[in-house]
Amino acid sequence: MTSKIGQRLRGVALAAGLALTSASLVAAGPAAAQQKPLSVAVVDVQKVMEETSAAKSLQEQLGKVRAGFRDGIAKDEEALRKEQEDLQKQRSLLSPEAFQKRREEFERKYGEMQKAVAERRRSFDETSARAQMAIDQAFLQVLANLAEERGYTLVLPRQTTILVDNGLDVTDEIIQRMNKSVPKLDLPKAQAPKK
Repeated sequence: MTSKIGQRLRGVALAAGLALTSASLVAAGPAAAQQKPLSVAVVDVQKVMEETSAAKSLQEQLGKVRAGFRDGIAKDEEALRKEQEDLQKQRSLLSPEAFQKRREEFERKYGEMQKAVAERRRSFDETSARAQMAIDQAFLQVLANLAEERGYTLVLPRQTTILVDNGLDVTDEIIQRMNKSVPKLDLPKAQAPKK
């Protein structure tokens, strides 16, 4: 509970800081204020990232990759588990040297599997980050276009505002525009491992 309170207080502090910064920009000089009056909009970034068709398509694609990743690991683990069981069953039948050799081979395979899992996880994390960058870029482009069209000089995330007139919220319009201009994004390809 205290962590939620702390998060809320940080959000309040951030919002207050943004409000003070905005006020100081307006008060910076009468000439600056006369040239471009403050025009504010808010957008619920989390809602955009959850409800646009591009974000949904990326999440669906990531889900399939994640499921394939888990299935591959499960198969590898099952094969190693069977090999370990076989090795334990044959322990009394093998000479100590033969058993030691087979055990070392098993440990080598286990180590290779751990490395492969770590590489797959790194590749998945990288692909996921690149997918997030792609959706972020599409969102920022649509937002920049809307801000330019409407003359917004400040766009705040809804999550950092305490009280706001719902008329300033452009979230639904951003979602509509993104769905029209970027209905789907393909998952970025994983890059080849660095050697």
